[in-house]
Amino acid sequence: MKCTELPTSPWTRLYLPISWMSEIGNGLTNTVVGPMQPYLAANVGTDIATINLLWTFGNFGYIVGCLAAGTLYKRFITTQAQKMVFLGITIALTGLTSCIMPFIQSFWLLMMCRLVQFVCQGMYVTADCITVVLCMGPVISRPFTMALHATIGMGFLLATFIVQPFLPNLSGQLAQDTICDTKRTVEEMQTSVDEIPQMGGIQSIAWPFLIGGLWCVVGGLGYFYLGLCKHTMPIYQVEEDKSSSTENQAKGISCQILTLFSLLIFLFYTFSGAVERTFQSMSTTWSMCGPLQLDPGMAALTDSFYNGGFMCGRITGSVLAGVLRPSSMVIISVLSVSGASLLLILIGSLHYAGLYLCAAMIGFFVSWQFGALFSWSAKRVDVTGNISPIFFLGCGVGSLASPPIAGFIFTANPQNVLYLVFLLSLGQVALAAGLWGMDRKKVFQRR
Repeated sequence: MKCTELPTSPWTRLYLPISWMSEIGNGLTNTVVGPMQPYLAANVGTDIATINLLWTFGNFGYIVGCLAAGTLYKRFITTQAQKMVFLGITIALTGLTSCIMPFIQSFWLLMMCRLVQFVCQGMYVTADCITVVLCMGPVISRPFTMALHATIGMGFLLATFIVQPFLPNLSGQLAQDTICDTKRTVEEMQTSVDEIPQMGGIQSIAWPFLIGGLWCVVGGLGYFYLGLCKHTMPIYQVEEDKSSSTENQAKGISCQILTLFSLLIFLFYTFSGAVERTFQSMSTTWSMCGPLQLDPGMAALTDSFYNGGFMCGRITGSVLAGVLRPSSMVIISVLSVSGASLLLILIGSLHYAGLYLCAAMIGFFVSWQFGALFSWSAKRVDVTGNISPIFFLGCGVGSLASPPIAGFIFTANPQNVLYLVFLLSLGQVALAAGLWGMDRKKVFQRR
């Protein structure tokens, strides 16, 4: 197995750092919303439960973007210049919409902006992942697929530190009265807006959105350069002899087997996306407005620990992808997330140290799931073709559904959010067992 080989193409060696830097910006624009969510709610005159619809609208757009890119990118966007312009435009628009969000004062306009942002983000991430496999093949690309997602994790973590200097200095009862009350009047909401300090002539909460947005715009310029440079983009399918390659993909799979495999993959990614988005949308809110009632800075650290674990997991996964089978990484991941979720229920509401520890553990192991299962699938089906949207579509559906559900059950009892994460993790264990069983029965033809 040669999955630890480095790419030899000069174009690929330029592409990888540009992709990684852009994916950091992608992670920034995605995650910065979580810690700032209560203050965006104040800006548009709504409560902390309703503002969770940001994730629903956004991830509906993500699904649309994934489907569009999965359908168009390989089939109709065929030249090097076309592919890189597509990547450059979609990541740049992701950044520009981030720059606009903190200045919007209409709830529905904010929802539409998030929708457009995630349409672009879905197209970008899908196309970027396809490009990695397209250039290097399904085996050599394994650690680089994990590395791509590790850089998204870096963006997640970096966002939680970037927001810290710009968080309004609300604490104790003041924070509970102005942010956590779901039955505030319009006048009380306006008071919350007035308490957000100004920095450089704009609200302090706007600066993290601007930093992440401009980062993505710069990344877009890097893709434009790749489309116009003298180096040629390598295409694995053209360069390798499929009839003799040891990386040959499964052929002759029956329609029933492919349908079952696709369904299990879709559901697995749905549950994985639900776990991720429940944390991203609720961790700061739960920490600040739940049983611990932490101040905004301490509450935002929950995001930092979760995303720190996520980033470390992605980096570790990139290394382990060259040693462990993708199936082994998936099994280890789901069992660990399930165990950490149970521990979170037992100690997460008792002390912030237990909350931080469990958040980091869940972030670490859930971060393996996308890249590991993507690589597991790449050995069996053509993940650069028509099946490619399934991975991102599953994540999108889970990401769309879980935030409003989490917000709703939070208002009944904050502890319900922890139960939701545990139930989702148990579902992943069952789905991973089903995929492992298909492998054991050798339903795929392999070389």
